[in-house]
Amino acid sequence: AKKAARGGYWVQVGAFKEDHNAEGLARKLRAEGFSVEVAQVTRDGPMHVVRVGGYPDRARATAARAALQGKGHAGFVTKGPAK
Repeated sequence: AKKAARGGYWVQVGAFKEDHNAEGLARKLRAEGFSVEVAQVTRDGPMHVVRVGGYPDRARATAARAALQGKGHAGFVTKGPAK
């Protein structure tokens, strides 16, 4: 699998209780050319967060968010490790 870049800004596009749902979205996003990370976090139990990035600055993450929206994926810009 393509490894996500290591900048500090991300576009979070999903959070799932089931890891197979997160991996399904990650596969789709990778097929569309995005660099994707699936990270496990704890929010009332384990969650699997799907993020596109990491971008070196907020402007690039915001541009990626617009590109994702153009392909039908909602998301928001976040900074730092998944939480």
